[in-house]
Amino acid sequence: MPEWVIEYWIKYVFGLIALGFGLLYKAIMKERKERKAEAAAKAKEDEAIKLGVQALLRDRIIQAHNYCMREGFCPIHDRDNINNLYNRYHDLGGNGTVTHLVECVNRLPTDEDAGAW
Repeated sequence: MPEWVIEYWIKYVFGLIALGFGLLYKAIMKERKERKAEAAAKAKEDEAIKLGVQALLRDRIIQAHNYCMREGFCPIHDRDNINNLYNRYHDLGGNGTVTHLVECVNRLPTDEDAGAW
């Protein structure tokens, strides 16, 4: 009789151990899936922020270009600011569409009276 009890108890204990490992594996996989979903959501949010900042930089460069072209000159501090905006715009993956606008601004005189000489 004791052998029979020991045999079934051993099977029962190993069954519980296997069940425990199975539940642990399931919990780990669930946690991993949740983290993966969170990482994907974070990546999507980061991309949206990047594109938003890029759009703001582009808009600001276009506004500065239009203003300087109307004025007919671009002071050095404004030119530096536009070039810094342009560099950050490209760091974020901006395309070359704005390049022409920045080149036009860089060709303008830096002083209002420079064109009159």
